[in-house]
Formats: sequence, structure tokens, C-alpha cells
Amino acid sequence: MKIDSILKLVVALAFVFMGCKQNDPKDISQKSNTSQLEKSGYAIQPITIRNVKLTDEFWLPIIQRVQEKTIEYAISKCEEEGRFDNFLIAGKQMEGAVKGAMPFDDSDVYKIIEGASNSLISAPNLPLDKLLDSLIGIVKIGQEKDGYLTTWRTINPAKPPAPWVKVVEGKRWESLFMSHELYNAGHMYEAAAVHYEATGKRNFLDIAIKNADLIVKTFGDDLGKIKAVPGHQIIESGLIKLYQITKNEDYLNLSKYFLDNRGNPENHELFGPYSQDHIPVIKQDEVVGHAVRAVYMYAAMTDIAAIKKDTAYSKAVNKLWENMVNKKMYITGGIGARHDGEAFGDNYQTLLPIMKLVLPSAMYIGITDYIIYQEMLNILMLLSVLYIMD
Repeated sequence: MKIDSILKLVVALAFVFMGCKQNDPKDISQKSNTSQLEKSGYAIQPITIRNVKLTDEFWLPIIQRVQEKTIEYAISKCEEEGRFDNFLIAGKQMEGAVKGAMPFDDSDVYKIIEGASNSLISAPNLPLDKLLDSLIGIVKIGQEKDGYLTTWRTINPAKPPAPWVKVVEGKRWESLFMSHELYNAGHMYEAAAVHYEATGKRNFLDIAIKNADLIVKTFGDDLGKIKAVPGHQIIESGLIKLYQITKNEDYLNLSKYFLDNRGNPENHELFGPYSQDHIPVIKQDEVVGHAVRAVYMYAAMTDIAAIKKDTAYSKAVNKLWENMVNKKMYITGGIGARHDGEAFGDNYQTLLPIMKLVLPSAMYIGITDYIIYQEMLNILMLLSVLYIMD
């Protein structure tokens, strides 16, 4: 199939999906494999989204608006910015240089698949299911034979899309502080796990596993492996998601390896407080640095504490939690008071002008119903306004 035909098919499926407002639960496989996704180690298990049906006049219209407008808008923006093209260029099915300005642009595609897959869990929809298969097919085109997948590195490893990604030799895995290669992988794993739970299909999961197997072979203390940690965290929790599905201990152990070696100068040149890489994670008791990087790491630390019954990790995350909630969180649940570095501020730092705040939602590790209403409604209202203005 020609490249322009692939992209036209994706867009066409998107619009077909948006026109299907009546969903038949029988239209899609209900094989969720949820039992394989149980978070072993946790005394309390979350209710499966599929078992929650909204019929109210408050949340249901918001969910419907997401399905009918937001997903379509997100996909169209990805196409407009060349996100899909990068996978096709990497797979040599399209000519050109890398498109976009950030080394983490691949993750936008993964996040859309993850969000759309979550909507499939509570509201099965065959056209959307087929649309996701098309997007996953494009992702697969960009994956190298050994499983590697970061499109800008494949297209031109010595020419990152952002000037702040340092080039030494122009090869894989260098400059992990800012290359976002492991960050992209982490979001892929998270999205693949949700897609598998939603559909029971392995098409995206197999792509993620192939990449994870490469990461396992590449990083560690064994002879010939690279001693390093990711600059931007999330691969740690992504590996745990894959472990929960496959029961492959290698994924869980590598996740803990990345966490254990943060703040370890004998493993790598430290990235500093910005990346929570100034002291070992089990010795950290104050939330510092880039707020998003931090909460991704704290979520993975919490999983390790629960799954491995690790008391050192448990004590650390409880201290970090207390510091964040009691001294560095706004009443809305927002965190990250400093515009510079999208970072946590000092304890009790005074509120800055709202347009200069980052305030990522602390929902990564769960706060209160109040935050859910405040943060999510604000985000959804903004997306709706942007869609209408566009």
C-alpha cells in the first residue's frame, strides 16, 4: 500500500469512528486478560474500567466529547506535525528528514493510542479499534529489526531534532540525559499494555516486548552492557506494566536496576537534582527537580515497594509523598511551582503567576476526588475550546 494511501486510510477511519456514536459491546473482543494485569503486591485492587458504566448527566457527556472530538483532534495534530511520517521515514517507506522539534515526539503517538484504548475499555467501538490497528501498523514500520524504536535516531542518529541533545559520536543511547530514547520506550510500553487490556490483541504488545528485550540486553552491570539510567523517567513503570502481563522477571529487575542506580556516581555521570539523580532514590526525602520526571519515578518506586515488599523503597516513597502533599502541592492538586525547569519549588513556595506555572496533575499517584474534578475538567474544557477555535 502506498504511503499516501496509508495516511488517507488513517484519517478516513478517524472520521468514520467519530460518526459512530452508538457503540455495540459485541463489536469488539471482550477478552481483557485483566487477571494477568493484577498489580501483585497491592492489598487493594482497582475496579476494572470495563465494569464501570456511566449514565449520569455530568461525566457521561464529557466522556462522549472525548471520544467524538478529542481523539480526532489529537490524531489530526499528529498528522499535521509529521508524527506519523517519522515512523514511515524511519522504515524507509517515505523519504525526508525527521519532522518535528523534539526528541520525544514519538511518544505523542503512543499517548494517543493509550488514551483511545482506555476509552475502548469502557465503551467498545469497532471503528476506533480498527483505527488503532492502523496507527500501530505505522509504528511497526518504524521499528528496526533488533527492536530499536526512536525514529529520529533511526532517520539520522547524529542529527537530533532539538539542539540541546548533545551529539558525541552520533549513535544509539548516547546523551541519555536528553535523548529521550528510553522515555519514548516507556510510553510505548504503557500504551501497549493498555491496548492489550482493551482489545486482547498482541499487535502493539509484541512491538513493545521486542523493544523491551533489546533494552534488557543493552543495559545493566554485566560485561558488554551499558551502565546507565534514563534521563527522563517512565520506562521504569512501563517495564513493570510489561512484567505484569508477561511475568518476565527481566523487565521487573531492569526497572529496579534503573531506580537503584539513580544517584550512583559509580554507574554513570549524575544528571543532578533536575532528574532526581543527585542521591540514591531510597535516601531522597524531598521532591525536587522536574515535576513530571519526578512523579513518574515515584510511581515506579511505589510499584517496586509493593511488588518486591521492599521496605527501603516503601519508607522513601512515604517520605516523598508527605513532603509533596504537605509542602509542595496547591489546593487544586497542582505541583511544580517553578516555570524554569518545570520544577518543584521550595517548601511552601508562594504561588507564581498562573500562566507561568507547570502544575502537572499529581493524579499519577492518586490524590483526591477534588483534584479529579478540578484538574481534569480544566484540561477537558481547554481541549474543547481549542477544538472549537480550530
